[in-house]
Amino acid sequence: MAGVAIALALPQTRANPAPLEASAVNRRSTRPTGFTLIEILLVFVVVGLVTAMGLPALQQMIHRSKLEGFVRNTGVTLQAARFEAIKRGDPTVVEFHTDIGDVVTFVDTNSDGIQDETDFELNRHRMPAGVMLLAPESESIFEGFDTTGTSGLVVFNSDGSVERQGAVRFADMRSNYLEARVEPRGTARIEIRKWNGEKWLATGHDGNGWEWH
Repeated sequence: MAGVAIALALPQTRANPAPLEASAVNRRSTRPTGFTLIEILLVFVVVGLVTAMGLPALQQMIHRSKLEGFVRNTGVTLQAARFEAIKRGDPTVVEFHTDIGDVVTFVDTNSDGIQDETDFELNRHRMPAGVMLLAPESESIFEGFDTTGTSGLVVFNSDGSVERQGAVRFADMRSNYLEARVEPRGTARIEIRKWNGEKWLATGHDGNGWEWH
């Protein structure tokens, strides 16, 4: 009888821990998850500060890339026009339109400096927004080159020389100025330079890089 009493008593001792386990699960399930409102607000504040500090640098980079990219592409256009003049045996003209912002390259078959029906247009592209034909107050947009109305002309002869050596100038909305210079006449070397407020400098001139506004 004593053994039976002990056996009957054992299940009663196992029933007590169950409520404790259930309560522990309930406590775990009621813990907060995710971010609090204060944490989210702090993230927005940090992001706002970082954006405010980096925005001027980003804007400068965008303006710089537009201006420098276009002027360097203009240098490539001028070089290609020179090669076309040599290949075709006719003068090739790169015309810069200050009114509409177009840059047009054509073969001037009748050597009159004007694009007409007898001429062959090689390519045409437009300056991007924020880039314009403009020079500092003390300088001219087309230095040395021929001009007709609202256009400036860079003429390459069939022997690869340039009719007139000089430079064409561009600017962005932040008063950064670049020029594409063609000289000397015989070899028509093309170089990109930047205005530093006093003179035009090629990149790396005097050991210094270009400074941008």
